[in-house]
Order: sequence, then C-alpha cells, then structure tokens
Amino acid sequence: MPSSYAVHPVDDEITLHRPCFGADDPMLLYALRSNHENHRTSAAEDANAFLATGVSMFSDPEALLRLTRRRPARFGTHIMTLILLPEFGIHTAATGPPGHHSVWGSPHRLLECITAIRPTLPTR
Repeated sequence: MPSSYAVHPVDDEITLHRPCFGADDPMLLYALRSNHENHRTSAAEDANAFLATGVSMFSDPEALLRLTRRRPARFGTHIMTLILLPEFGIHTAATGPPGHHSVWGSPHRLLECITAIRPTLPTR
C-alpha cells in the first residue's frame, strides 16, 4: 500500500458508483459515511487511518456489479450512481485497484449527488 496518495478536489463532474444496502434514505446515508464514521474499521484500515476516513467508489459499474453479486452480504444489494459536483467541496484520490477511488465529502452532499439506484440482483 502506498504511503501517500494524490488527493484532488473535484474540478469537473465525475460519475462514480457505490454499493449500498437498499434504496431508502437511512441506508443511503449510512453507505455514504466512511468506515471511520460508521465505526467499521479493519486492522488494515487502522494501519492507514487516512483511507478509513474516505468512502470507496468505483468508476466501472459492471465491475462493481460483479463484486456485489459475489458477496452481497459484504458489499450490498444495490448500486448507487453519483455525479460528484465541484461546488460541493468533494475530494477524490485513486486508491487500491484500477478504477477504485476514495472520496471525501459531506454524506449529505454526496446524497444530493445520487442520480440512480439499482438492485444488484434481477427482480422477478
């Protein structure tokens, strides 16, 4: 794991995706809080507390869909699409595998960025 990351403010709109457990406001807000805010940190995250204060998002919705379908209990039952806006004071950094981003911003502002929510499993 790198010891430093290039964190940038959102200068232009950027579309990212985040897994969540449902499409109602309390679950969405929970999903938009960092592991640190939700008191969910692992030993690996404790070793790099900075990353635990960000929210993981992904640029490729299909890759995220495959991940959530493999492990829905861990990652979620829905995927939200967000368009991050420059005027909301949001910051991002490329972290982890390709297409993974850590995002820092107010959960309430991130909630305003949601443009779509879809279930990860087909509905009957």
